Amino acid sequence: AYTPSGVLYEMDARLRPEGNSGLLVTSMQAFVDYQKHRARLWEHQALLRARAVAGDGKVMQSFENARREILTEMTQDPEHLRREILDMRRQMRENLDKSSEDRLDLKQGVNGMVDIEFLIQYWVLRSVAACPQLLNETSMLGFLKILADKGIIAQDKAEILRSRYTWLREQANLQALQEEPAMISCDKVEPLSLSILDWIC
Repeated sequence: AYTPSGVLYEMDARLRPEGNSGLLVTSMQAFVDYQKHRARLWEHQALLRARAVAGDGKVMQSFENARREILTEMTQDPEHLRREILDMRRQMRENLDKSSEDRLDLKQGVNGMVDIEFLIQYWVLRSVAACPQLLNETSMLGFLKILADKGIIAQDKAEILRSRYTWLREQANLQALQEEPAMISCDKVEPLSLSILDWIC
């Protein structure tokens, strides 16, 4: 979307339901049917943070109602969800992680931002039916606070995740301001005794 100040946001039409073969615009009911019966895990992950940002108020509310219905009525076997999340993250890392022996990819590297986001999204998707309050949030740290407050994630683990995610984002933002890739020397990164994704259980 173009504005006098530049591009407001970018839209990738390939990510619509059914991909390149799908309609660019569908009815709300068709969207709900797709999400309930054919959507893949990453589409439900995206739906956790999806929000209507402009347009007719009734349509925006209809979308929000549909989003809540889809996510709270999802029946996901926890073990199947765990395997799918871990498999998707493994494939992403194989294709996107630019880490080297002495430099960490802040976003895609082991124990990086995306690992933390996947862990949080796993717990949200697993817990949202029993804790619909999660759908009032949009941010990873907001999700994390609710998960910890409700005892879904232990407070000490939540604090480790919060602290690390905040630091990683700060470093990525600093790199972006300098027009540098989101990479950092490994000796600047506090090591963890295990992989964050091992907390998916």
